[in-house]
Amino acid sequence: MAANRASSRPRLIRELVCPDIEEPLKQREIAQERRRSLRYARNLPGTLIVGEAEHPVTCKDIGYGGVRVVAPGTVKVPLGKRVEVRVELGERSFQDEFSVRRCAGTTDGTTLNLAQ
Repeated sequence: MAANRASSRPRLIRELVCPDIEEPLKQREIAQERRRSLRYARNLPGTLIVGEAEHPVTCKDIGYGGVRVVAPGTVKVPLGKRVEVRVELGERSFQDEFSVRRCAGTTDGTTLNLAQ
């Protein structure tokens, strides 16, 4: 099965959004700089890929223009840096490239706001 997953091309993360059947987050729940597109709450395990390094993350919300992820511990990524996020659900893999818009330490670890 792993070889089958590796040979198939990952789908875009924004394909995890279903606006026809779910409500987006309310504007007050979303940071000001991320209000350009609607965001949908998620709690999906994933991987943040920065160059050759991989960090476990949780995708907290996903929209057509970006994602917000939380990494346990400290992850330092400069603003503007291009990174990738991968989420695997069963046999399906979702992956996309983003630019770091915000990176801040929180009580949960490091929160990164990523945009396309």
